[in-house]
Amino acid sequence: MSSFGGNSFGGGNNSFGGGSNSGGGGGRGRGGRSGRGRGRGRSSSGRGRSSGGRSDGGGRYPTPLIKACRDYTNNGNCRQGDTCQHAHVVKLYAMIDASSFKQQQQPQNTNNYNNHNRSNNGPDVYSVTSVAIWETQGVVKIFTGSKDGFWRLWNFTGQNFVMEFEHNMGGSVECLVVASNFLFCGFEGMSAALPDVNVGMVHAWNLASPNDPPLELHIQPNMIPYAHNSAVTALEVVDATKIVSGARDGSIRLWTFDPAAGNVGSGGFALAQSLPGHAREITGLAVVDTMLWSSATDGAIRIWDMAKNGECQHSITMAPPNTGGLIAPGAQGQGHTDAVTGLVPFSSSAGNFILSCSLDGTVKAWNGSTGQCVASESHGEGVVCMSMIADPAGKPCLLMGVVSGALWVRNLEPTPKIQQAFAPLMNLTNTFQVAHTGAVRSVCKGPAGTFYSAGDDGKVLVWQITGDLGFTFITSSPSILFFRTYTSFPTTTSIIMTKISFQLVSLLLVLAMACMTTICNGFSVVPPSPQSHMRVTAASRQQQSTSTQLFMSDRERSRFTKKGVQTIIKDKTETKAEEQKKKEEMWRVVLHNDEVHTFNYVIRSLCKVVGTLDRKAAFEICVQTHGIGKATVTKTWKKQAEQFCLGLQRQGLTVSISPDEDFDGGHSGGGL
Repeated sequence: MSSFGGNSFGGGNNSFGGGSNSGGGGGRGRGGRSGRGRGRGRSSSGRGRSSGGRSDGGGRYPTPLIKACRDYTNNGNCRQGDTCQHAHVVKLYAMIDASSFKQQQQPQNTNNYNNHNRSNNGPDVYSVTSVAIWETQGVVKIFTGSKDGFWRLWNFTGQNFVMEFEHNMGGSVECLVVASNFLFCGFEGMSAALPDVNVGMVHAWNLASPNDPPLELHIQPNMIPYAHNSAVTALEVVDATKIVSGARDGSIRLWTFDPAAGNVGSGGFALAQSLPGHAREITGLAVVDTMLWSSATDGAIRIWDMAKNGECQHSITMAPPNTGGLIAPGAQGQGHTDAVTGLVPFSSSAGNFILSCSLDGTVKAWNGSTGQCVASESHGEGVVCMSMIADPAGKPCLLMGVVSGALWVRNLEPTPKIQQAFAPLMNLTNTFQVAHTGAVRSVCKGPAGTFYSAGDDGKVLVWQITGDLGFTFITSSPSILFFRTYTSFPTTTSIIMTKISFQLVSLLLVLAMACMTTICNGFSVVPPSPQSHMRVTAASRQQQSTSTQLFMSDRERSRFTKKGVQTIIKDKTETKAEEQKKKEEMWRVVLHNDEVHTFNYVIRSLCKVVGTLDRKAAFEICVQTHGIGKATVTKTWKKQAEQFCLGLQRQGLTVSISPDEDFDGGHSGGGL
């Protein structure tokens, strides 16, 4: 049994506090439910379905730049090895059955956002609505929330994920957030003041002291002991003292910490502001500086100024039908054509942005300061959720879950390999790789390139990016760093890009004319004069070309003309000898402990990349790394050490290299 700061989970007195308004629910420890099942025979056919007059986002499916290998993604290895024509860049590490079964029921809610179970034949499971990651003492644990009324805690035992604890909230759990060492849970439950009516509740557990009862958010503690009139569907923890909650009835409330408030005698969160405006379920909340962005199934995005008593400063309304979401001149603020399902903030050197996703199949990017739409990309079907994730090197990208159960990954900034921002990098589908068999409800980021997805099939999938997605960033001016403009109407971004493109085309034309002159007539270089740094002229074929001084520095030119060619040859020989000496210096390749990979995986990776290692030597390296946090893999020349380092990084391991004589044993962060 693992423990929370000395307080283990389970029955008796060592369990999470239930709270006074939890509808009689309690916590209990349990284990053993885990595995890598292959779904439950549910249908994966049919796309672009419609319900209640709403669409699932029609249109074209983008072509991903990276085609992930099916065998490598599903099983962790590929029989074709290095000859495989598909990318070995992502692995499915675990598939968790994170919910309970239910009897066949016909959907009662006609809102398409909540009705994306694509098959209702036979027994079904409750949807997993949310997944959140908790890193504690170097161990990663998973919280999941489900419509069966439970949130659950999962722990990795070395082979698979086992349920460590579950807590009954008495009503559907809609959202979970782990922040500031607290677990925040938004759900639908029954209040003590209204025992026969479901209301919206928010409970918060102190993860450092799990025996304590949770903090409860109440509109008015004595008279209105609940947070919203209907289920709480969105939570945003601004900082340790401020929380924003949104509900199914479209209400938004801002809460601040008050030492005199709360139900546990040590302070709590008191209602500070109510923000009316949305007409349907709140699906997303995000904060940029003092501005709060909110999204809802009414198709609108609203921007609130928390510094001005929560006034609504701007509303991005649903775009007219049959426009594809394009913004006409003068009609600012028109956005998605269907329910908006989520918001994600993103910051870059170009500024602050908000990304929004929708059942119309698009993801849009909005300038966080002006509210202007700067990009829009379609996915051919409704996008239900999204989250920022990162590769093992920490480079950010965008992960999206769609109604068919597939996962999409897009880059956010251009790189030397992928020069288009917002490009579709990868698509994980149930056809070519293992994916969900129902709509993806929640995705979130984990450490060391891991990410997690939960869906209507009742499963949580644990993934890890293990290869290069082309995220080596270029340095560029903010004006050309972010998204390409999607609309045909002029914007500031498109004008800047047009000017830059015109300058590049002009330069290319000049270079092309120079090349043609060279091919036709030959050329010679005229030494630079004080008035001109460089010029290219046509000359007769009898004149010999003297290009030695063209790209020389003044110092080299002086040595060439005064000391003669022998001096240059001698200097170059000495430089070559110094470079050869540096190449022959011994360097260490060091493996660090990141507490993610198993011994067997690391042993296979070491033997695969470093051919001089056998399994026994690789095992000894693993033991040392596990014990003291690092171990020397090999000592070799710098160039070969760099090759080993790159190869091991591609396997997802955390490694570093340094000169052998200067190696100080420094630890840069964790490995097995």
